[in-house]
Amino acid sequence: MKKIFVAVVCFAVVFAACDLEDLREWIEGTNTTLTIGNESSHTIRNVRWNGIDFSTGDNEREPWHRPPWWEIGSSDFTPGARGQAEVPAGNGFVHFRASSGTFRTQQMVSVEEGDAGEFIILNSTVVVDENDVTGPLGQMLSEP
Repeated sequence: MKKIFVAVVCFAVVFAACDLEDLREWIEGTNTTLTIGNESSHTIRNVRWNGIDFSTGDNEREPWHRPPWWEIGSSDFTPGARGQAEVPAGNGFVHFRASSGTFRTQQMVSVEEGDAGEFIILNSTVVVDENDVTGPLGQMLSEP
């Protein structure tokens, strides 16, 4: 009985000496996240990276659990808005809709395993529209 008590006390001392945040990361694993921010002067919608929606805040539902009428990315991503989601490590373009069409970034966004990636959309961010026309977002959305 004394041996069990000593083992429990030693175990408690070891865990008491650990930083709780490090312990949580060790138990749960490190999260891989991506934050996308809209710092342009335009409202964008349906912000997605590698099929993951950043604008509705409902990233928990798998596509096959969504009702048929579910519109992914139905909320607006106004100037200054930011969205974050847990993502798998990988590379991909940021896709979104704006007042004059559908766009994707020209630059591929990469997220490493266990990292907290961030991508900010600016008026100067080079985008490609559905007709393969390339240019800065601010110019692509400006009135003719």
